[in-house]
Amino acid sequence: MMHSGEPDRSMRLSARSGQEWWRDLDEIMCDDTVRESLAREFPAGAAEWNDGISRRSFVKLLGASMALAGLGGCVREPAEKIMPYIKDPADLVPGNALHYATSMTIDGYATGLVVESHIGRPT
Repeated sequence: MMHSGEPDRSMRLSARSGQEWWRDLDEIMCDDTVRESLAREFPAGAAEWNDGISRRSFVKLLGASMALAGLGGCVREPAEKIMPYIKDPADLVPGNALHYATSMTIDGYATGLVVESHIGRPT
């Protein structure tokens, strides 16, 4: 847009050399190379989504896929009999807990612990 008494902006831009600053978008848009670059970067109609699917249908499809993905993680594992030992240790009495002294780091310092174990599993 040209104002009265103001020279053509494209003439002002082409006359400049070195590092220059522009004040508004109208001043820079007069350059043909900028217009061509914008036309390549943002073609007409690129922001429109013309797939024929509505936003509501897309959200429904998204919800259904999330639900099915969640169900895929809920697979029932086959029942297996878990055996704590193949061969029982000689000093093991079922129902009696064994206690072990150990340590664990908390905030970078070793802390002494007493671990209670039932049938070989720490409780």
